[in-house]
Amino acid sequence: MTDRGLVVPDVDQRAIYVIDTSAMIDLQVAYGPQMTSTVWDFVGLMADDGRLIAPAAVYREIKEKADRVAHWAAAHRSMFVRDTPALYHRAKADVVPRFLSADGQLRMKPKAADPDVVALALIKRDTDAGNLFRRAVCVVAHERLIGSRRNQPASRPSIPEVCTALGLECIRLNEMIEREE
Repeated sequence: MTDRGLVVPDVDQRAIYVIDTSAMIDLQVAYGPQMTSTVWDFVGLMADDGRLIAPAAVYREIKEKADRVAHWAAAHRSMFVRDTPALYHRAKADVVPRFLSADGQLRMKPKAADPDVVALALIKRDTDAGNLFRRAVCVVAHERLIGSRRNQPASRPSIPEVCTALGLECIRLNEMIEREE
């Protein structure tokens, strides 16, 4: 209650982050084989709190490798949002067309999680749109908006480019950690 007698709800306005496989791999690369426990514990707390999420497609990509990231992901399985008809339709209708190249070809692996990551962020953002206290929704990916094309065909849009076109913020892993410190 405020000094004017108004009841102020206790609302969690901290951002929600939707993380891509590439950013999950960055955790291992950036923090080495020793897997710095402080960073991993911090990211684990965000996942356990529901503030760091990813679609099930990211989990499927991660578990293909038997590494520490896969082990960590298995221990935080609740952060991976199961496939739903809404996610499938949003990815296919609004997101996949944004990943088409100039010649109309989809230039990614058939099972790539990128469209699902962006679709989940859109669903989270739109679900929260009617709330008075909206939470920011950010996509976390390895790619950068500028200069993200080193390992991709030049005509394939990157995750940050698709996010920008759809009005979503896309940041890198280190930016997420800096914001949350």
